Amino acid sequence: MIFVGNLGCMQIFTGCIQKLAAYHDKQSVLQKINVLNTKFSLSVIETGIANSWVTRKPTKDGIVTSLEIFDHYGNQVIQLFGQRTEGEPEQLDWQKQISTLTKKIMTGVKLNMKLGLLSIIIFLLIPYSQANERIITLGGDITEIIFAFNEGEQVIARDNTSRQPESILKLPDVGYMRMLNAEGILSLYPTLILASEQAKPDLVLKKTQQPGVKIIKVTGTPSLAAIPEKIRTIANAIQQPQKGEQLIDKFNEQLSLINTAPLQQKIIFIFSHNGTVPLVAGQRTAADSIISTVGAKMYCKVLMVICHFLKKPSLPANLIGF
Repeated sequence: MIFVGNLGCMQIFTGCIQKLAAYHDKQSVLQKINVLNTKFSLSVIETGIANSWVTRKPTKDGIVTSLEIFDHYGNQVIQLFGQRTEGEPEQLDWQKQISTLTKKIMTGVKLNMKLGLLSIIIFLLIPYSQANERIITLGGDITEIIFAFNEGEQVIARDNTSRQPESILKLPDVGYMRMLNAEGILSLYPTLILASEQAKPDLVLKKTQQPGVKIIKVTGTPSLAAIPEKIRTIANAIQQPQKGEQLIDKFNEQLSLINTAPLQQKIIFIFSHNGTVPLVAGQRTAADSIISTVGAKMYCKVLMVICHFLKKPSLPANLIGF
C-alpha cells in the first residue's frame, strides 16, 4: 500500500506495481522515478528525498510497520505499508521484507542511509520468499549450527551461552538462556526465535509469541545422538533442509573417526571457576556424553557437583581435568 498526499488530499494505492520508468537529466542532476500503472501513476524527484524512517506502531491488531519518506523540509512525502484490512494482523511477509531492507530495524530510528525511491520500489518488487529472517538464537549449540550453515547473517542477537564463532560476540546479548525476559527479546523485533528446550522461563517464551514472531523449540538432550535432530530442526526452520542433511552427513563422518576404545583415565570437566568454588559437570550432561564417546569415564557421579575436593592436596593419579 502506497500513501501519497498533500495539504488538500490523500491518494492511496494497493496492489502490484506494473511498470517503472526512471528519468535522469545529467545537466540539472535531476533524478526522477515514475510508476506507470493503468489506474495509478506516481512521479517523484529522488533528489528531493532527505531521509527515510521505519516505524512500528502498536494497534489493536498488533504491530503495524511502515516505511516513511520525508523531504528536506521535514514533510512526509510517501508512506508504504503491507496490504492488510482492519481487524487483521500485519502480513509476516511484509515484516520480513522490511527487516531485510533495514537489517537493524528499530522503532523510530532514522535509517543511516538515504534511500532513493527507485531503490525502495525495486526492492519491494522482490518476491517475499527471498526475504531473510531476523533470528535470535537461545543456546550455544543452536548458534553454532546456524553458522555452520553459513546463514549467520540472519542472526540479529543471541544468548550469553553463544560464544562461537567469535563474530557472534559483536551481536546483542539477550542474557542467560534460563533467565530470559520478553521485553529484551521483543525490543530487537525478531521474526524467528530458535530456542533450546532448556531456555526458560516458559512464561517469557510464551509472551514472545506475538504476530510476526515464530518460536521453534530445539531439543536440549545433552547427547551426541541428539545432534542430527537439532541440525534437522534448525535447517527446516530456516527452509534449508538440504544444508541440514549435508551437515548431518559431515557430522556422522567426523564422529566415525573417533577412537572409542576404553580408557583407564577418569575425567573431570570444570565448566565454571571464577576464583571461588568451582563447578563441574556430572552424569547425564553434554560433557558426560563427550567423555563417554572417547571411552573414558566421569569422575563425578552426580548430575552437577560443587568440587570441594579440588582443594585437597592429593587427587587420584588417573584423574584428568579440563
